[in-house]
Amino acid sequence: SANHLEVCAALTSVCRLVNLEMIPAISPLVFKLLGHHQEVVRKKAVVAVHRFYKLVPEMVMDKKELIRKILCDPDPSVMGASLHILFEIAKSQPAGCKDLV
Repeated sequence: SANHLEVCAALTSVCRLVNLEMIPAISPLVFKLLGHHQEVVRKKAVVAVHRFYKLVPEMVMDKKELIRKILCDPDPSVMGASLHILFEIAKSQPAGCKDLV
């Protein structure tokens, strides 16, 4: 949708309703939204990716560089949201995140 409020509502629903069978179908759309022009959409997309990571960590690890790039987002709320998923990734693979320190 072109309306960012509809997209935000959909991402909020994804966070609550997603299951293992849905992730392969919707993950490309959510990863695409990480580059959206509205910062609130990017933030909610990061939260959705964090939810994906909790369910299927391997799928998100394939996009680790994209997630690291979100840490340098111009909007502080997006950067803050990305810290949660990066913390989880650093806990599971400390050596791979050494350069962030």
